[in-house]
Order: sequence, then C-alpha cells, then structure tokens
Amino acid sequence: NVTYRYDPLGLELVQDPRHTLLFDGAGDCDDGCALLACMAVALGYRSIVRFVKSDRTRPDEFSHVYVLVGVPDGSGAEEWIALDWTQAHAEPGWQPPFWKNKDLQVA
Repeated sequence: NVTYRYDPLGLELVQDPRHTLLFDGAGDCDDGCALLACMAVALGYRSIVRFVKSDRTRPDEFSHVYVLVGVPDGSGAEEWIALDWTQAHAEPGWQPPFWKNKDLQVA
C-alpha cells in the first residue's frame, strides 16, 4: 500500500526502502523500485534495477526505473520478470515502452 508521489520540483530524491514502507507510505518510481528490489533479495531472488529512457519530451534522460526479478524457470536458469508498481494496469512482466535502458544488478 504505497502511494505514488512525485519528488519536489527540481529535486531527485531516493529514500530508504524502510522509510517508504514503514513511515511515509509514499514515493516515486525509484523509491518503489528500491523497495521491490530489497524485498526480492530478502526473499532470495536476484534482482536488477532497470533505468529507461521512455519520455519522448526528455529523450536524453533516463526518466523511469523499475525492477526485474530473477525467478527460477525449472531448468536451473532464471526468467527475468519485470515489476513496475507505478502503473495500475501493469501485471508482472509488463514493461513500459522505451528506446534505451541501463541495468544495475542488485544481488
């Protein structure tokens, strides 16, 4: 039950996942992403934070972030499932349209 909230105008903030979950109950895409990635790692799954250029009004900026979680596929490999909590319609596996990405492995 985390509510989406924009950062203050002109600032880019990333808050501690504990703060998002236990105190604030709100955050933007990077705050929710940090929380999801930490929860996945705590459950024993590897996770990747994916930064994407997806805003056509700011084509040179990485404008969004979401998590990929490595789920065992039964053959000893992993299937990477996208989790984007910012979109109400986004089921596990859905990814926003983008033309460039940069991945950061968390664990």
